[in-house]
Amino acid sequence: DGLFYKGKLPLNMITVTTPCQDVKPNTFKIEGKMINPIVVSCLDRTEFCDWIQHFKAADVPVVSPPPPVYDIIYTPTNTEAPKFDRWSGNSQGRVESLKYSQSSSGHGSQNLQLPA
Repeated sequence: DGLFYKGKLPLNMITVTTPCQDVKPNTFKIEGKMINPIVVSCLDRTEFCDWIQHFKAADVPVVSPPPPVYDIIYTPTNTEAPKFDRWSGNSQGRVESLKYSQSSSGHGSQNLQLPA
């Protein structure tokens, strides 16, 4: 019916950590520079709250662990702008020819047709 520890814990040298209560209900960890971590599992929510209240009344820091960090993996996509070769008039590597025509008489206007 309680926490038994052989020795004395200086309360100003310990921290109580309460993990996510959904994952480990009614559990806390006592940590400090002078002791190995002690994991305490209480029988019910009432006992857990009593312990936390006693620690807070004695000015022992009661903290929650930081949320988990998820690594975001960057995946490049092929949505780059199409490349345009200004010397050949081609875009995206397609080979398209420009049609250059003269009038049937060989004189007069000249037409330059771009592919559609």
